[in-house]
Parts: sequence; C-alpha cells; structure tokens
Amino acid sequence: MTDLGYHKMQLLLNKCGLTIAEEPEIRVHLFMINLIKDILGKTIKFHPYDKLFDIKSSPAEDRVLAKINHLLQMALPAINAGKDPDIEALAKQAGVDPEIAREIIGKTLERVKKLKK
Repeated sequence: MTDLGYHKMQLLLNKCGLTIAEEPEIRVHLFMINLIKDILGKTIKFHPYDKLFDIKSSPAEDRVLAKINHLLQMALPAINAGKDPDIEALAKQAGVDPEIAREIIGKTLERVKKLKK
C-alpha cells in the first residue's frame, strides 16, 4: 500500500522471473481510501488477493500497540511545539519500555525535522 512497498515487491517478483511494471497501475493514498470509506461508506478492494497478506494481531500485540499510540499522543504536543519531549517520563506514564520509547520518539523527531525542511 506504499510506493516503497510496491517497489520492493516489484524487485522481488522480477527476480523470480515475473515481469512487474515499475510503476503501479493504481496509486491511491491511504488518506483517500479512508475519505472514500467515510463519504461513500464503502471499502475499496483493489486486489482480490490482498487478504492473503493480512496478519491478525494477538490481544497482547494490540495492548502493546495501544500503549505505543498513547505514548505518541502524549509526545506529539511537545514535538509539534519544536521541543524535545521528556521521553523517560512519557514512557513511564504510557507503560512503554524506555528504550522502545526512545527509539520511537527519536524516529518521530527525525521524520518531523525532515518534513520541516
């Protein structure tokens, strides 16, 4: 569902002898897919085989993801204000391992700085 993902899959399939176009036939950003779903109430299926790649998460994985999302929700106001968030305090408050929190928030800060340029 991303340009990078498509390109990597295209390279892998081409190595296996298939001829896959360098550019996808369909390109729709996730935002537009969600907008179509909200406005039209329809879920768009672009490829009949996409369900073969769905991975169901366990309840434990869902809980970890919820904690990480909570961590990011708390960190984003400081990040958006151009400040470095107190990662240790936020990790403790969200119940996330501090090392994981440093990695996630660090990557988020890098991405935001890159987007601002």
